Amino acid sequence: MESWLIADIDTLAKYYGQGFNKTAIPRNNNVEKIPKAAIESALRRATQQTRTKGEYHKINHGPEILARIDVSIVRKKAPYCDRLFHRIADIGG
Repeated sequence: MESWLIADIDTLAKYYGQGFNKTAIPRNNNVEKIPKAAIESALRRATQQTRTKGEYHKINHGPEILARIDVSIVRKKAPYCDRLFHRIADIGG
C-alpha cells in the first residue's frame, strides 16, 4: 500500500501540509521496485516535521490517503496496481 501512496507525492504533501518533506520520498517511475523498508523509512522522514498529522501511521493515515490519491498517477507508477484494476474491470464485465 505504501508504494501506492508515494506514487502520488503531491497528494501526500497536501494531506500532511506544512512540514512535509517531499525530498525524503524516493523518486522512481516504478514505485513497486522500491524496497518496503526504504518506503517506510522515507515516509517517516517525510512526515516527522508535519504539524497537524504528525509522523506517518499506517492505520491512522493510510486509509484516508488511499481515498485521496489520484488513481491514474498510481497506475502509471505501479504496474501491479494497474494490473489489479484491469483484472477487476474484466471480472466486472
